[in-house]
Amino acid sequence: MAVYPFLQDSFVDKSLSSRQQILETINKLRIGDSFQAFKEKFILDKNITITDEELKKLYISYNFMNSVIKKIVSYCPNLNVVKTRDDFKRRLIKEALNEIDWKGIENENYDTLESKGDSFFEIYFNDQEDKTPRLRVLDSKNMIRAVMDSMNRYKQYVYKEWVEDSNADYATGNVTTTRRERIIIYERGRKIIFDPMLDDNGIQKLDKDNKKEYNVEIIQNRDSYINDFPLIHIKGYKKQREEFSEVPASEYIDPSLTLDSITSDVRQINRMLGYPLIIIVDGVPVAGAERTPGGLLGVTSTDNAGDKQAIVKDIQISNRLDSVFKEFNLARDDLYDKAGLMTPTLREKLNIDSSRVIQQLNLPSENKIELYVDNTIKETQLWFKILLKENDMYSEETDKNIGFMKPKFIIKSSAFDELLYEQSEIKSNKKSKQEIYIESDESDKDIELRKKEINEELGDDNKDKSFASNELVDKVANGQNVDKNMISN
Repeated sequence: MAVYPFLQDSFVDKSLSSRQQILETINKLRIGDSFQAFKEKFILDKNITITDEELKKLYISYNFMNSVIKKIVSYCPNLNVVKTRDDFKRRLIKEALNEIDWKGIENENYDTLESKGDSFFEIYFNDQEDKTPRLRVLDSKNMIRAVMDSMNRYKQYVYKEWVEDSNADYATGNVTTTRRERIIIYERGRKIIFDPMLDDNGIQKLDKDNKKEYNVEIIQNRDSYINDFPLIHIKGYKKQREEFSEVPASEYIDPSLTLDSITSDVRQINRMLGYPLIIIVDGVPVAGAERTPGGLLGVTSTDNAGDKQAIVKDIQISNRLDSVFKEFNLARDDLYDKAGLMTPTLREKLNIDSSRVIQQLNLPSENKIELYVDNTIKETQLWFKILLKENDMYSEETDKNIGFMKPKFIIKSSAFDELLYEQSEIKSNKKSKQEIYIESDESDKDIELRKKEINEELGDDNKDKSFASNELVDKVANGQNVDKNMISN
């Protein structure tokens, strides 16, 4: 990755670590605040004849960085099915996931893994009576250190964040806010909070040696995770000796800025095509002449002797600009290629609408997403263990590695694809109908009720036909262009 965005303090805070500067750069490119990086990379100060404000009017960004990250996240599968046949545990887990808003956390997790490399979630409880472990999403940028021992095992996480205390005045409605920088150190079995002491004016208190004073609070883990870290660290591409994972989106910085440069040039070219340069040779416009649609630009000669004739020249771009758009396509394809996505140029040439072909072409992104899924499943096992232990349902024999079940399709697929897969699993005797129902996250009561209702509708109480009727099999087979014998019972 080039160092262009980090040359000046005007774009990122140079006091930050290299990793934090990268994360700040990615975030700014995602929200379109990339002008300064563009200027540092492509504009030489000695060649600038206009102000920054004028130059900003010529600059345009389509936030390609954000578009690529969002596309990767949209391909990531939902994790909501748990590996257990126990109906009571399934219901408890389902309710707990809904209570902590797992769907929102999961989406943020995928986004963070792609844009920041590592996801961190603090484990906490609302009060002493609470039996559901909560997850607070931590900002990866604020995790300044992940301290390791000589065997490359984590022993401490150092998290530094700005905390705001806001209070509204009941009489005026005005809100007053005080900010303080809090430090949290996560260790096995506990977390230590260093909260700065402030005076009545919100100013940091200092001791006699001019050092900051802190309120120190030590919070011990509950017995359900007494020997674990009170946080979940989900990794991306990580080397064993490194504290943090690689940041995939760091590879998108240069291509995104290059695309911003090209799109800015294209916009200027289009404006030049709409407003060609008019040059008057040996003449001046006549009084009242205006350059308007349908108007007439009259000129008069400046040569009183009559030896020269005033000439009006229309100067504009006359070629097809193929090289400009070719460069745009190359830069855009390079960005998509680095992200592991099928390039737009290839998609346009293929002109296909088959989800299975698309998945084959997106194998690079699928490999990346599979890593995200595997690591998320592994690291969230701690949450499930805590939940079951807090509710007296944990069994070391059956629940040691309880967690999310790995999805059948790493990249999100259509309902037809999933149903086809389920039927083929049953046909090949790899799974029973009951297993498929359980993997759909249904309770035993709902499963039995559905079987009974469907069998009654089919008019045959003696044989279980609840999984799929012939009519449904025909629809799936026709929709996927496969032999229905592959999925029929």
